[in-house]
Amino acid sequence: MALHLPTNELVGVHWIRSIEGIPTNQVNTDLPADNTTWEVSGFVQVTLAGGSPDVYTPQNQPVFQVDCWAAKPNSEKPPWGKANNLAEIIKAACYDKRYWGFLALPATHQNARVLGSVATTEPRRVQGDEARFACYTFDLQLFWVRNLT
Repeated sequence: MALHLPTNELVGVHWIRSIEGIPTNQVNTDLPADNTTWEVSGFVQVTLAGGSPDVYTPQNQPVFQVDCWAAKPNSEKPPWGKANNLAEIIKAACYDKRYWGFLALPATHQNARVLGSVATTEPRRVQGDEARFACYTFDLQLFWVRNLT
């Protein structure tokens, strides 16, 4: 059976999961309804927000909205520091070339090669969450191609 092509969302999620200090099982496209599953570690939500493929080469250049969530049930004070720390870890990884290169995807898909990464906006607080969750958001752009070897 032929492998599926990699997708922008898969590459975004798996690239963030590869970053040291990010809880690998707490990164996905949807925020879990049960916040007790990510209360301790926080959660990183990855949403494709835009980008354009390269005109001349088969390079993908997606832009993601990255939302870093933290929850402290039964507390009046949102854990802003925990949410901000997740965002800053991801932002710092954009400058670290050890996160560029081969990226393993699920066995059903071809792997990818990340050529570069950049935070295109600074992490900022999202105010006014009724559940008193803390959320920092920023935009991230990845440059990647299919790994053909």
